Amino acid sequence: MSSTDPESQLQRRPCVLMIDDDPSVRGSLSKLLEESGYGVRTAADGRSGLRLLQREQFHLLVLDLDLPGISGWDLLDFAGSHWPLMPVLVLTGFSSQCLPGSLYGADALLEKPPDVARLLDIIATLLSETAEARLHRRGKGPLGPGAPAAVTGALFKFPF
Repeated sequence: MSSTDPESQLQRRPCVLMIDDDPSVRGSLSKLLEESGYGVRTAADGRSGLRLLQREQFHLLVLDLDLPGISGWDLLDFAGSHWPLMPVLVLTGFSSQCLPGSLYGADALLEKPPDVARLLDIIATLLSETAEARLHRRGKGPLGPGAPAAVTGALFKFPF
């Protein structure tokens, strides 16, 4: 198979796992992300999302916190301990329940319904961030003078 085959191009696209129990959110955002060039897998509950996380490799996790079965909070902890370099975008309708420091391991927080342009911008920035920059932003590693400015900017600061 040549590198110009549609199947090999599909395999090179960043793959996003979206775990959200709201079918309209899952459907509309997965369609938006696919149209924007991302591979997308979805799960309707925490247990299904966990199975996908364990079986497949993802470049980004988009996670609702209020999930049936296994909560989004538990998945956030699990993902952080097993895939500490995978960026996580928390998408919730209840951002008022998120206390400062409670979303350790999350890289961004957006309220539902998200502003589409902001969502796509955050996803693109998270996916282009280096592992070293992500670790530094999370307070876990050194960062040299060549770090991208977007990594240290307000994009990643939670609105509390």
